[in-house]
Amino acid sequence: MSLIGLGKPKRPKIPAQPEPIEEVEVVEEDAAVAARKRKKKLVRGGRGQTILSGITALLKKRLGE
Repeated sequence: MSLIGLGKPKRPKIPAQPEPIEEVEVVEEDAAVAARKRKKKLVRGGRGQTILSGITALLKKRLGE
């Protein structure tokens, strides 16, 4: 018994040229942001140091420095 009318399954045509590759823009960090991150990594004083630096910042703000 032969199947009449059934051929090979259709395959999608392969595009002749590949799609263009999107150009990726390289974003560099701002110098101030990079310095802040570097300083944050170096200064790891823990909770006590954080509290003291917060108090110091508040006093400087109140004294107008």
